[in-house]
Amino acid sequence: MFGWGPFPNLGVEGIAITTILIQLGIVLYIITKVRQSSLGQQLRVEYFKPQQDLLWNLLRQGLPSTISMMLIALNFFVILFFVSDYCKSAVAAFGISTRIVQVILLPTVGFNVAALSLTGFNFGAGELGRVKEIWRICMKIALLMMCIGAGVLFAVPRVWLGLFTQSMEILDIGESLLRAEAVLLPAYTTLFFGVVLQGLKKPMFGMILGGLSFDIRPSNSLLAIL
Repeated sequence: MFGWGPFPNLGVEGIAITTILIQLGIVLYIITKVRQSSLGQQLRVEYFKPQQDLLWNLLRQGLPSTISMMLIALNFFVILFFVSDYCKSAVAAFGISTRIVQVILLPTVGFNVAALSLTGFNFGAGELGRVKEIWRICMKIALLMMCIGAGVLFAVPRVWLGLFTQSMEILDIGESLLRAEAVLLPAYTTLFFGVVLQGLKKPMFGMILGGLSFDIRPSNSLLAIL
C-alpha cells in the first residue's frame, strides 16, 4: 500500500494485488502438500468426475445455510438503506453500533463452529447422547456470555461508542441503538438450534431463523432510531 524497497506505492490497488497473491500462495501451498500426501499420490483424473447423488446431497445441506448467511448479510444493507433516509449521524451510529455488537457476538460464532463440527462427528458415530451434551453445554455458556454482554451494552453504551466518536449526535442515536441490540443479544443463542440440526442433516431450521432475523432486526433498529 505505502511501498517498500523495490515495490512502488500502489495505495488501495496494492492491497488488492497483495490479497490475490497471498490467496494464490495459499492455494499453491495446499496443492503441494496434498500431492505429497499418501492420499494425493492416489488421486486419479476419474475421481473428479461429478457424481449426481453426492452433489445433490451437498446442495441439499449447503443451500439452506448459504441462504441463511445471505439473509444475515442482506439484513445489514436493508437496515442501512432505510437508516440513510434520516441523517449521516444515524448512518454513522448504526455502523459503529453494528461493529460493537459483532465483536460481542464473536464468542458465539466460535461456539457455533465448534458445535457444528462436534455434532457432525458424533452424529456420524451414532453418539446422540454426546450431541445432546454438546448442545446443552454450548447453549449454557453462550447464553451466559450473551447475557453479560447485553448487560454491559445496556448499562454503559456511551463508553463503547466513545471509543469511536465524540459527536454528541452520534452518541445519542447510538445509545438507543446499542440498548435495542442489547435486548436482542441473548436471542442469538437460538442459532444453536439451527447449528445442531444442521449437524444432524436437517439444515432448514437455520434458514428459517435467518429469515426471522431478516424480519425482526431491521424493525428493532429502526424503532431505536425513531
